[in-house]
Amino acid sequence: NLFKEINQILNNKCIKVNENWINEIKLFIEKNNIKNVNDFVFSQYLNSDLYEIGISCLPMNICQWNNKILQGIYILQIDEFVLVAESK
Repeated sequence: NLFKEINQILNNKCIKVNENWINEIKLFIEKNNIKNVNDFVFSQYLNSDLYEIGISCLPMNICQWNNKILQGIYILQIDEFVLVAESK
């Protein structure tokens, strides 16, 4: 089953996405007869917006944490960064 294969590819890389995204990728692969499913799925993931396809992976109460270290693998999307060494 292609859905399970795509899900396994993502799980192997600790990537969590919603089922709608997997279904859309599955349909595209089937329609366009994509041969290298692994590379295609990962490249599509890298070009996607995690706000649209992702599932929250951080602990719900992380904002209240103080001096704790996350254990495990977390994939985050950086929207903006500030160079603190430069003056504004």
